[in-house]
Amino acid sequence: MRAGTNTREGEAELMSERDNYWTRRRFGRRTILRSTGLGAAGIAAYAAVGCGDDDDDDGGDTTATTTSTAAATGTGTAATATASQAVVPAGRIVVDTSASSTLSDFNPLMWTNGGQTVYRDSIADAMIGVEKKDQAFSYYNSLAASWERPNDGLQVTFKIRPDAKFHDGTAVTSADLKFTLDFVKTDQAKHARKSEWTKIYTATETPDAQTAIVKLAKPYPLLTTFNFMFPVISKAHFEKVGFDAFSGSAPLASGPFKFVSGTKGERITLQAVEGHYRKTPFIKDLVIKATAEESTRLSQIETGETDIAYINPANKDVVKGFGGQIKTTDNDTSFWLVFMDPYLGNASSPTNDPRVREAMSKAINRKDITEKLLNGGANPAGSFGNPALKGHAKIDPDPYDINAAKALLESAGHGGGFDIDFSVTAPVSEYVNVMVADWKKIGVNVTVKSMDSGAWLAMVNGKKTQGMYIEPTGANYVDPGQWGLFVLSDGSFSYLKDPELDGWMNGIITGTDDAAREKNWTDIQTKVAKERIYSTLWTSSTHFAVSKRVKSWDPTPGIGYIINLEHAKV
Repeated sequence: MRAGTNTREGEAELMSERDNYWTRRRFGRRTILRSTGLGAAGIAAYAAVGCGDDDDDDGGDTTATTTSTAAATGTGTAATATASQAVVPAGRIVVDTSASSTLSDFNPLMWTNGGQTVYRDSIADAMIGVEKKDQAFSYYNSLAASWERPNDGLQVTFKIRPDAKFHDGTAVTSADLKFTLDFVKTDQAKHARKSEWTKIYTATETPDAQTAIVKLAKPYPLLTTFNFMFPVISKAHFEKVGFDAFSGSAPLASGPFKFVSGTKGERITLQAVEGHYRKTPFIKDLVIKATAEESTRLSQIETGETDIAYINPANKDVVKGFGGQIKTTDNDTSFWLVFMDPYLGNASSPTNDPRVREAMSKAINRKDITEKLLNGGANPAGSFGNPALKGHAKIDPDPYDINAAKALLESAGHGGGFDIDFSVTAPVSEYVNVMVADWKKIGVNVTVKSMDSGAWLAMVNGKKTQGMYIEPTGANYVDPGQWGLFVLSDGSFSYLKDPELDGWMNGIITGTDDAAREKNWTDIQTKVAKERIYSTLWTSSTHFAVSKRVKSWDPTPGIGYIINLEHAKV
């Protein structure tokens, strides 16, 4: 039995290690992502908890097939609908995203941070989805029956499933996909990839209701890998209710759960879509909330008030102690220090000097923090990228050396120390206090500015606050093109203004040659580390606390968020 799969028509088309992933033209209903090398990263096996009868097991052969468009056949579509209708949703699951900013907008297209993924994944489907397959990360065709891309990469033709429906029962059409992709470019839209999408996207042609031809100014492989960043919304409903209502009280999409009610920043209530075209959820009611205090989240997991929540790995033994479950995804989050002053034009800041940034990095005891404070749930890192990605640069993390750090400050003319602000999210993690204490040993006096997650995100997006902060990626991306958010001069979360980095990253985002993309990625990581542009701290596994009520749910390797809740059982 394979936990976390669902019934979809069509044979599997496995990606060969010898093929060029970026110029491959066509995909059937399910495709295993091999090119990321996640398997080689040693991802741990996930134990299926209380599987019972796994109604969503594929039960079919997963060998390669030449029938790459089998998913578009009428017979396969009918089989999916029948299997979906056989499920009768029951029970409730409550998940906690920990940060109020993750519930800031109910339009799934207004995607400004990764924490919103749990809501977006539940209420909306994209053309291509992501999930756990066996012990690895996998893509599958969701709203798409199939897709095709010519070798030049300048367009993608999607065939939309004829059985796909929005929550009001209306059909999903090519006009809705066009509206979705057009909307991301509008002034109203808030989307983490808006800046690059505006430069890449040209138009979408809709020759018929099931066919959408997406035209691009340059190749954009992320359109068919991280397509789930573009969940399709209803054009007719959006135009009927208007922008404000759609974002605040009446969103409409085609995911396995539909919107019932919500209070921004606090709580959202969703309900299963019975007979969903792709997968009817096992649970009927889904509540998504946000609780900042981890002690409160742990208490609610213990009592059963909450069923799935993010936790610090230091508390995993606490969860086990009261009989809860721990689920993890390996090395899916990177943490690094961002020194903002050099990129904001603060010429008087000592951190303009790379020797100062190196000194502060060498005053961080990564080994003790990851082993003791993070309970072995993280690994010291020298590169801010995913160690499982091809092209990953093997860079040793800076050693903990207070004397060397002092000498570097002295050589930079700051032997007497200096003051700097450190913006962090509340509540303040213990490792922040440890770093601050060690920085004091070298004469750097750090003022910790604690703020709620919404204010912190506004600070990052606004790119105005001086000093430094810690950047967590949220998910250690399985494609290097995703890192443009943090590297490009106009990246949503980037402070950088470096033409050389821009050239390399644009080569990754629009490139179709695997070897060149890998080299560009290696060059980016190497320059970032050598010039101390960012100071990488560690890569961390995401830890989820799961209540005893939950019989079955698995996180997705490489995606450190609570997703695929249509597969969860209580």
